[in-house]
Amino acid sequence: MPHLPQFPTLCPALASGEWSDGQLAVLQDSPPDLLADWLTQQEMGALAYVRLKEANLAPPLQTALAPVYWQSVAATAVKLELLASLQIAFAAAGVETVLLKGIAFGLTLYPDPAVRPMNDLDLWLLPAALPAAGQVMADLGFHDKGLWPDVAAIPPHITQLDFYPGDLKTSPLSVELHWDLSQRVGVRGRLPLARWWDEALSVPWRGQHVRVLSPGAALVHTAVHQLLEHRAELRWRWLLDIDQLVRGQPDHHLSPSDWRQVAADAETAGVLPAVQAALRLVARELATPLPEPALALLALETDPAQRQMARHIAKPHRSPASKVLLNAQNTSGWRRKTAVILPTLFPHPTYMMQRYHIRHRALLPFYYLARLLKGAVMAVIGNR
Repeated sequence: MPHLPQFPTLCPALASGEWSDGQLAVLQDSPPDLLADWLTQQEMGALAYVRLKEANLAPPLQTALAPVYWQSVAATAVKLELLASLQIAFAAAGVETVLLKGIAFGLTLYPDPAVRPMNDLDLWLLPAALPAAGQVMADLGFHDKGLWPDVAAIPPHITQLDFYPGDLKTSPLSVELHWDLSQRVGVRGRLPLARWWDEALSVPWRGQHVRVLSPGAALVHTAVHQLLEHRAELRWRWLLDIDQLVRGQPDHHLSPSDWRQVAADAETAGVLPAVQAALRLVARELATPLPEPALALLALETDPAQRQMARHIAKPHRSPASKVLLNAQNTSGWRRKTAVILPTLFPHPTYMMQRYHIRHRALLPFYYLARLLKGAVMAVIGNR
C-alpha cells in the first residue's frame, strides 16, 4: 500500500494535465478509494476527475471520483444561479462589482467552474455602494452576522461583510462583500485599488458581462491572501490558482509589462516577499514553469523589515483569536489596537444571539465571558 506522502507527487500533473512515468506509477499502484479520499480532502477531487477523463487514465479512480465531481457540479450550479441573481439585482440598484478569488478563477482559469471548489462568493465593490448592496442582500433574504447595527457603525479596520441565508452556523453558502482587498494592517491602504478597479476585465458570461481582476492584480491579491491573510497555510486549491495565473489562458495571461507592474505594485504595498514566496512555492510544489519576467521578480532585493514581517505573519497561527492578536500587534497606537480587538471579543448582541442560539438577552454576559476565556486559551495555544 502506498504511503500518503507519495500522493502530492500527482499535483504537478493536476496543474498541467501532463503525466510523467512516476506519476502514472502512483496512479497504478494506489488503491483508488484511498487516493480518491486524499484528493477529495485536498479539494482536488473534481479537478482530478476531469484531468483523468481528459487523459483516459485510471478508470477505477475515475469511478471513485465521479460522485465528487457531480456533487461539485451541483454545488457550483447553485452558486452560479445565485451569482446571476446578484448581478441582475445589483445592476438594478446601480451597484458595480468585481468577482474575486474562487468564482473569478472558476470562470477564467479552469476548464470547468466545478473543478474549482468555493465556499462562498467573493465580490468587490466600492465603499459608497455598500448601503445599496446591503439592501439588495436583505431583499434577497440574506442577512449579515449582526456585528454592527448599521453600515455607519462598521469600524475602519473591517474590510468585508459576510451575508448568509438563514442560520449562519448551518448556512450552505455565503456572499462576502469586500470594499478593500486586504485586512492586513500594514497592507491595507497600500494596494493600488483605484487602478485595479479601473483595469478590471470584462468577461462574457450567460449573455451578460462580469468583471474580474486583471491577471496581475489577481496574482498580487492571491499571494497576499494565502501568504499573509492565511499565514502560508498550504491549501492546494490556492496554490493551483497561483499556478494557473502564471501559466495563463489565451484571454487571461500576464505579459512582460504585467509582470513588471506586479513587481512595482508588490514593492509599493510592502508585499513583495509574499509574492516571491508564492512563486517559489508553486515552482517547488507544482513544477510551475516561471517565465523570465517572473524570475526577474524573484531576483529583486526586498526590504529586510518587509521580509521579517512576512516571515512572522506566515507562521501558522490557526485560531481566530491569535490572528486578532497578530493584527493588533502590527497596529500602532493603543486606541487603534483596542479598535481591532474589541469587536471580535465583544461583538454585537444580535450576532451573539444568532451565533450561540441564545434565547434570552439576560444570558448574554455569560456567553461573552465564555467567548473571552475561550479566545484567551486559543490565543495562547495558537502563539506557541
